[in-house]
Amino acid sequence: MAAKASSSSSSPSSTGGFFGPIHGPSQSGRMAALMLAPGPRALAMLKEADDHESTAMVRMICGGRFCEVLEASTIFKRLRDACRESVEAECLASEVSKCKEKCPREELLCVSVASLLLFMQQNFTGPPLDAKTEAKIVPPTSQKDALDELVLAGEDIGYNIKSAFLLVLARAILRNGCEESKNEGCDSEEKGDNSVVGVKVQPPLNFCWHLWTSRMCVIHQKLFNVNVPQLQRPSLQGYQRCVELISGLETSKLHPGFEELAVGILLECVQCYLIYFKTKDAHRILERAISLSKFHLSETGMLGKRTKFQVDSKVQLVINCKSDEKRLSYEQSTVWPFWSARLGTITPSNDMRKGDAKDKAGDKSESNDNDGNCQFSGVFPEIAPLDSEYLLEHIKLDAKAEKEKEKLIDGRVSLLDRAIMILKAISIRKQTMGGDVIAREQCLALLYTAIHKSPSIASGGRSWGVFSSLLYHRAMWEAIDSEMSTRSLVQLENHYRHLQHEVKSVSLSACFRLSDAFISCIQPSFKIALSLADGYKKMNMLQSALDEFTKLQCWPEMIRCSILLGRKGAAEEMLLSQIKSIEEKSSKTTTQGSRSEKRRMRELARMYCFLGICKNDPEYFLKSWLASGKSYPKAKRLLGQYYLDRREWKECIIHYRDALEINPIHLESWYNQGIAAMECKDYDVAKVAFSRVVTLDSEKGEAWNNLAAVHLHVKNYKEALGALEYAVKHKRKNWKVWENYLTTALNLKELPKAYLGLQHCVQIRREKAVQADIIELLTAATLKETLPKIENAIQKNKAANDVDSKLDCNDNDKAKADKQKDEKGDRVSNPDSKSPVPSTQNSKHPYNSAQEMRLRKLGLGPGSSFRLYDKCLLRCTSMVSHPSLWGARASLYELINDYDTALEYRESEMQGLQAGSWYESKTRAEDVIKAAGSMVQCYLAKDQKTAARLFVKGIERRVKLSDNLSADETFMQKVQKLVDTIPNPQKSAEKKKRSTSAASFLSDWA
Repeated sequence: MAAKASSSSSSPSSTGGFFGPIHGPSQSGRMAALMLAPGPRALAMLKEADDHESTAMVRMICGGRFCEVLEASTIFKRLRDACRESVEAECLASEVSKCKEKCPREELLCVSVASLLLFMQQNFTGPPLDAKTEAKIVPPTSQKDALDELVLAGEDIGYNIKSAFLLVLARAILRNGCEESKNEGCDSEEKGDNSVVGVKVQPPLNFCWHLWTSRMCVIHQKLFNVNVPQLQRPSLQGYQRCVELISGLETSKLHPGFEELAVGILLECVQCYLIYFKTKDAHRILERAISLSKFHLSETGMLGKRTKFQVDSKVQLVINCKSDEKRLSYEQSTVWPFWSARLGTITPSNDMRKGDAKDKAGDKSESNDNDGNCQFSGVFPEIAPLDSEYLLEHIKLDAKAEKEKEKLIDGRVSLLDRAIMILKAISIRKQTMGGDVIAREQCLALLYTAIHKSPSIASGGRSWGVFSSLLYHRAMWEAIDSEMSTRSLVQLENHYRHLQHEVKSVSLSACFRLSDAFISCIQPSFKIALSLADGYKKMNMLQSALDEFTKLQCWPEMIRCSILLGRKGAAEEMLLSQIKSIEEKSSKTTTQGSRSEKRRMRELARMYCFLGICKNDPEYFLKSWLASGKSYPKAKRLLGQYYLDRREWKECIIHYRDALEINPIHLESWYNQGIAAMECKDYDVAKVAFSRVVTLDSEKGEAWNNLAAVHLHVKNYKEALGALEYAVKHKRKNWKVWENYLTTALNLKELPKAYLGLQHCVQIRREKAVQADIIELLTAATLKETLPKIENAIQKNKAANDVDSKLDCNDNDKAKADKQKDEKGDRVSNPDSKSPVPSTQNSKHPYNSAQEMRLRKLGLGPGSSFRLYDKCLLRCTSMVSHPSLWGARASLYELINDYDTALEYRESEMQGLQAGSWYESKTRAEDVIKAAGSMVQCYLAKDQKTAARLFVKGIERRVKLSDNLSADETFMQKVQKLVDTIPNPQKSAEKKKRSTSAASFLSDWA
């Protein structure tokens, strides 16, 4: 991608721009290596690098020697010395600006990258630095101040964060440099091989600044349990710039290293979008990454067994995946040779491995590799076996299916494509919110395949970040399954223990673990410890859980475990002592408003919150809010939740409003505020709240449904239906959503959508979903829409027949016309003629030829309301037999004078109504009389008066035997009216006889 250079220090490669082939040293190569850092791919970019002053620094970063980079940098020393007494963002930004005037931007960028990667080593991947080395890098007095600087929107930062100064330093440098490079770059005037029309081409250095700034924001966001607005915008904007550049690349002309970089950046963008609930954009970019990677990923079903006692084979989900040969060969020549020569230095030391359980599952999976090398035992977290009483470790396919699998499914999957499988599983889970059983099986199948598939080349499973992330996410998703929860807990124990292992070479081990960290969705180590402690609590191992939570100083969970252990009093005393200690220190402080005083007040606010949780007393939440200087949103959220639970809606709204002023992207606060506003009928506030929820997370079906309910309350039916269409898309198994969809569509006379709503309601709730009044309204609306079409069709047919008759009258050949008329009469009267005969209906062909012809003549072709409603009722009656559904079907066929079919449905309706002792309930009896009247009309239309008379007599006899019904004069009048609808042959004969005798008398008299 050719681009005009803005300066000599930021000119792209002359061989095709930033994402172009590498032929010799260039800034593009150095920056690409820095973006791929650390690891062998990054080092491969620097093989032919020149003696540029920053090349040596980039090479050290690519090799994992972050401490050496920082110790050798005069910039880092100056910034560190400026923060020895206190760490302040403004002071640090000022020092960065001064350094920027005296040193190259590349060196400043390298310092920030090394600081960020070293922070990740300390808090995400390990191995941690020893205390002596850490003291050389991080100012000893800076930890508390740095943690204060990392707090955003008043939200609590994670537990046991180490070397926080490094992240603060990286943030100060990257944000300063990113602001400078934001407006740099130039439009491509000369079209190169990879030029993108309309896309602003970023010089390599600027592109690198934006990418690392976005990475820093994502790492910072992972330290919080909730999303914060200060990090959302810069991270999304930075990745968006990267995606715009990558979207127009011609992959066939990319160097393999640049191609892997492009795919990796797209995967990082997907991860960022998923963090902030941008699932649609994440899915779109993930598909682009799969296309760019040339990764074949599909699903199929094969016969096999899942349990130990299963006799018959069932269809099992199998993932078909295959990586591009070009990528596999590049990994085989670049990645694996580098690590195979260094295995001994990145394995845990012998004394740390003593007492560890032997890695049975890991050894087994490693031994399947073609290289036959098992030296990786201990390098990865140990794979926990399933050890289930009835579930198999792996799906056992049938012999035939196994042979088919070997033919169709290739075992070679690159580590980049395994990262794609992780993000694919996370994306599916985010879209379904973890509630869909089928989606859960799909996600686990992707993870199982990525973990256990034996690669044909050794590099396929050698990424620590990807492999650890696979095991972590599998453990988290298996925790809800009672049969797999034990393996989930053991896996988390293995992972947590693995992070504590000491290694022989810290720098190489850090390089190995961080080489694919940004694409693998790894989590900070404190979240793994929290997951482990939570697993202990779910397994009722409360003391172990309490010990782990105590190590992390996770006060809310410490309180909950103490209460479950019957130690609530001890927890309260501990909190009160902490509060007293903080208050004593504050009383001795003479400098009000100092950083230390603000820190103590924030800690006091946290303690008051925890005490409020322990005592369930809102007074302490209010004290927490006031102690923090009205800057601690968690206190207000807890107050809002307290009043929400007690149905004090107005108080709840006020407290959530205060919390949202500080953190306006907290999704749960908006949702709860909307619930409270709906309950107190403040629909304006509810509308705003639920609109913000669906803006933050468009996949939240409950919010769409509630937003529709708000629109319904204020009579905005069109907006309500639009919201419900999103709701049913994400909550397809929620009958309440479908019921709202049905009633709203019916109100707007959107009959096809109403039919769809009725069908899904019946599918989910069966008989409970059928409401007679809704069916009656739906039927009436369908008949009202269909009747004018029938009348128009009849008029058109009549007009056409009139024209034909005039033409026949002008024909002088009367004999020929009479002959045609006679032949036509013979065809009608002849029972042996080949006229279409009605046949029974079925779901595939709902109409026979006679019915099809009749419907077309009446203007009721495919897509008409008549056909759509009949198809809906056909599906509903196939799932549940309800009188209202059969009556609705009968009404449709009575409209087109198909009384044979209508009578069948009326009989089914009567069978449903007369089930049980219908005559004991007046309401049911009235329904029977009403349906009987319709059935009688069908009999009379078919001229079956005797059948109608016998049917009515049976009902009349049953009614007269009932004491309750026979004593009701009004009801008996309805029965008599039903009897009178059928002509009586005896009365007709007597009437005819009387009229005949009177005529004879008059004639005789005359």
